[in-house]
Amino acid sequence: MSKPEAPPRGPPFAPQTATLGGLPTVSVDVPITAVFLCFYLAGAIVNFALLKFNLKRDHRFLISWALGGFCMSRVLTCIMRIAWATNPTSVSVALAAQIFTNAGVIMVYVVNMLLAQRILRARQPAVGWTRIFHWTCVALYTGIGLAIALVISMIVLSAYTLHRSTLQAARDIELVAVTYITVFAFLAPARAWSINLSAARDRLLSRQHNMAEPTAKDGACVPPTPINLHSAVTMLRSALLRSQLLTPSTSGSALRLSPRAFRSAIVPVPRQQSSRRHAHAISNPTLANIEKRWEAMPPQEQADLWMALRDRMKEDWTALTVQEKKAAYWIAFGPHGPRALPPPGENWTIFFYTMAAIGVSGVIFAFIKYFSRGPPRTMTKEWQEATNEYMKENRIEPITGPGDPANNVSMVQVGPDRMSGQEKK
Repeated sequence: MSKPEAPPRGPPFAPQTATLGGLPTVSVDVPITAVFLCFYLAGAIVNFALLKFNLKRDHRFLISWALGGFCMSRVLTCIMRIAWATNPTSVSVALAAQIFTNAGVIMVYVVNMLLAQRILRARQPAVGWTRIFHWTCVALYTGIGLAIALVISMIVLSAYTLHRSTLQAARDIELVAVTYITVFAFLAPARAWSINLSAARDRLLSRQHNMAEPTAKDGACVPPTPINLHSAVTMLRSALLRSQLLTPSTSGSALRLSPRAFRSAIVPVPRQQSSRRHAHAISNPTLANIEKRWEAMPPQEQADLWMALRDRMKEDWTALTVQEKKAAYWIAFGPHGPRALPPPGENWTIFFYTMAAIGVSGVIFAFIKYFSRGPPRTMTKEWQEATNEYMKENRIEPITGPGDPANNVSMVQVGPDRMSGQEKK
């Protein structure tokens, strides 16, 4: 009879299934991981420096803090993986590396979702600012927090028990949580893609409508659409006045002001004075070909023209000329600035750059594959068959745990080169 093997050492016990990235080695994993460690460390420094710079300007852009935290978690992951490669028998180090690998990437998923949420609110405010959408996002963020907590808890629980039913329950819960995390990760790209599709259609319709002439009925001019232009005035006024204040003589002092002090420094022009100044119609040469000249105009000239149009729109709409109506509508809703149409051939440019990146990755992979060592000796057919026979004899089942009801067998797979010195039945 064979000698009964000692139970596995622990807790914590060695993982019973394959881990992400496999077992690290000093010759392969340590140099590559060290390079990534430097990259992530540089990313953390840049993000935290940018956060500190923005805080001095009273601008709290917390996404920089989240990305810096992600880079720091990846730095810890790389350190743990290097330590695991130098000490492959340490179960605690392997467990810590696995936890940091799963926890760090959640910050990137949340940042992607926040950016997609901002894009949706900017492109489709009627949908992005509804309470239903708000509470849906809150539920998604709450779910991702619960999912990562479950994944980490189940990883730790699996390392501190050998009970088959507990291991199976932990595996099922972990699969559900990982599936939710995967769906959450793909929600942001899918949402951004759908927004771009709808935005492209809206830009096409807006471009066709913006260039249409206003219609006239019985000699009275009417606006091209029933859109309230004064709402656009309210949104654009602060930006235009900000550009008016940031002249070469005042830009230094204006940049040192906080947003609250900056808003208080904006003094509106008296209505009567501006009305007297712009009571007459704006000359046609000033408004001629405004669609092509607007982007090249200095900020001060843009602000002056828009303020003049704003004062003109305070009068009776029928008193405005056709050129003034077209210019006011185009400045407020035309395809310029953030509403500018993408340049021709942009999709093909992105496609070619993507294919070039894939090609470079393929060349790097082929280079590493060509100069790498051969396959390990444990990957031969004979070795695998001998390992299977050894596992059958010792009743080892690597998926759900030991097959022996008494849990008296080891979970470590011993190769056939170490089987000669052991007694067999």
